Amino acid sequence: MTGLVLASSLTMIPTVAPFGEENVAIAATNANQTFINTLAPLAQASQEKYGVLSSITLAQGILESGWGKSELTKKGK
Repeated sequence: MTGLVLASSLTMIPTVAPFGEENVAIAATNANQTFINTLAPLAQASQEKYGVLSSITLAQGILESGWGKSELTKKGK
C-alpha cells in the first residue's frame, strides 16, 4: 500500500501502484483528490437541500466525467 485517498467524508481507500509507476499513481491520486476536494462542498450542499447523499453525488460525478477529464467536462470550463 502506498497511501490513502479520501473517497468521501467517511471512506478511506488504499492505493497501490505497480512497481516503477509510483510517481504516475501519485499524480493521478493527487488529481483525483483535487477533484473530490473541489466538488465535495457542492455535493454536501446538495445533500442538505435534496437529501441525496454527497457520496452518491460525488460517485456519479466521477463516473460521468471520468474524474473531470471527459471532453464534455473540459468544454464546460
